[in-house]
Amino acid sequence: MILLNLGDSMIKFENVSFAYDKNEKEKKALDDVSFEIKKGEFVSILGMNGSGKSTIAKIMDGILLPTEGDATVMGMNTKNEENLLEIRQNLGLVFQNPDNQIIATIVEEDVAFGPENLLNRQYEKTIVLITHFMSEAVLSDRLMVMHEGKLVWDDTPRRIFSDVKKVHSLGLDVPQVTELSNLLKEDGFNVTGDELSIDELVAKL
Repeated sequence: MILLNLGDSMIKFENVSFAYDKNEKEKKALDDVSFEIKKGEFVSILGMNGSGKSTIAKIMDGILLPTEGDATVMGMNTKNEENLLEIRQNLGLVFQNPDNQIIATIVEEDVAFGPENLLNRQYEKTIVLITHFMSEAVLSDRLMVMHEGKLVWDDTPRRIFSDVKKVHSLGLDVPQVTELSNLLKEDGFNVTGDELSIDELVAKL
């Protein structure tokens, strides 16, 4: 999971590729990835293990540098070492493994850290969430789907999760309520198949 506080700026990847071993003809961890994340957006990045999600996070923070292309944060290119301190002062990594992410001395404060920051859109924080949990992803303004190092899909949660077959073909799940909605639609119920919450589904039935 990544939490970004980018002020008035954005993140931009332009034709970014990355290979962990530049001397070997191995499959690239990232292959010609381009996207832009604007101020105040809440974006989730989805993908199977090895799809390139973690590599994107490390390039955003300047831990890794693109083999090809450019990554800019707040308009600053991560390839310029002089920019890295300022980038890291404004960009925070929140790790999936809780053992790597103890940020408070009181359990209550530590547990509250994630939810408090995920609800900070009123402060125009930009949030990039890397997750395997679709119940978290549905809260996003936008989803980016990675597959074998490529960005293969970039759209709203509703549009992406409504295409259940395509999501499954990429090795991912859809929210349980959306799965149920699709089954009900196939059985002739008056639902659209793109419902993202129980309340939405109940309202249609």
